[in-house]
Amino acid sequence: MKREVQVVYQKRLIGILSSDKDSSNFNFKYDLKKSHFSDSQILAILKQAENGVPIPELCREHGMSNSSFYKWRSKYGGMDASLMTRMKELEAENRRLKKMYAEERLKAEIIQEAMAKKW
Repeated sequence: MKREVQVVYQKRLIGILSSDKDSSNFNFKYDLKKSHFSDSQILAILKQAENGVPIPELCREHGMSNSSFYKWRSKYGGMDASLMTRMKELEAENRRLKKMYAEERLKAEIIQEAMAKKW
């Protein structure tokens, strides 16, 4: 019986975490895709664009798409390295807390189901 509850718990946990819409499309079943550019490289590219280098030329030089550049600009524009690091730490903490909440919610749900059953 205990093993069956664990399997149900794991299946529900995976389902909830993979369908979580607030987690910025983060899927806990898979690792995050590693960026080809480090934080300092991203900031340097954004700084070059601020200094007047044309964006298509900048993207071609670094081998990236225009959409990547504009996504970075909207996300990291105006930040320095310390703010960028802090933001990434907060995002990681947020993911961890969402995972903890989902686990606790599942535990409570399983306990409620177990209590509701008539033995």
